[in-house]
Amino acid sequence: QVGPSLVHVNDIWWLPQTLRAVKGLPIPILCHVRQEIQSHKVRRYELPSADVVFAVSRNVEVSLKAGGVKPEHIHVLHSGIDLALVPVSPSGAEFRRRHGIPPTAPLLGTVANLFPRKGYDVMCRALSVLRRRRPGIHYLIVGTGDPGYEQTLRALVQSLGLGGQVHFAGFQEPVYPALAAMDVYVHPAIMEGFGIALLEAMAMAKPVVATTTGGIPDIVVHEETGLLVAPGDPEALASAVGVLLDDTSRWAVLGKAGRQRVERLFTVDAMVSKLTACYEDVIREHGSRAQGALT
Repeated sequence: QVGPSLVHVNDIWWLPQTLRAVKGLPIPILCHVRQEIQSHKVRRYELPSADVVFAVSRNVEVSLKAGGVKPEHIHVLHSGIDLALVPVSPSGAEFRRRHGIPPTAPLLGTVANLFPRKGYDVMCRALSVLRRRRPGIHYLIVGTGDPGYEQTLRALVQSLGLGGQVHFAGFQEPVYPALAAMDVYVHPAIMEGFGIALLEAMAMAKPVVATTTGGIPDIVVHEETGLLVAPGDPEALASAVGVLLDDTSRWAVLGKAGRQRVERLFTVDAMVSKLTACYEDVIREHGSRAQGALT
């Protein structure tokens, strides 16, 4: 009825139904893959049947190729953020006050949904290691999600004796006051398709420590915009965070480089520009094919 020039499926879950709905119609199908995907699951979601598959990271691109999607059908399209929403000179003092965090305490923080794959439990174990040398350190958890995992996480915090140093702030919108309160942003994910929260932290010129999983290495350049460690390793995570806490002069250097990287590569304008160009190419190519079929 609408007669679209193309259909963009915004996540993998709806691709099979969409393909069946347009079967026999000359409509190109584009699909966005925003999460890590194992190569053996690529065909389950019928991704090789899409005309274009957008991979949110190079890691996803590799999995798509291994799963049978033709390389020429894959476009790496990194997500972006709106820098106009990022405050210029934010202060985290009020946020700290409201959440009972001492104004001068070293504060680490993570923004992510409360799911096991986000690695909060790994970070809490790393905090237990860090506290041996830095008893005044605090950790801010920003996000909601699985109530069962949150309960498990709170129990872990208590068992580690971190009850007064780990702060559950829940969902925060906007997130920037929470980020402003942090000294070092830590992203301990076990699995991560990309990592928008990393972009937001880097846009705030925060030094970051993250893992090498999924699309994170597309965002964070080790030793240039932050530090990267293997996922699931509390000791390695604690060591990397400790390096930054021991050398606060690196915070501004890493933070500035991170902000510049976001400005250069990860803005919403850059994302929309690439997406629009792809739309135009698909419509042009599809029109040529349709014209050829008619003649």
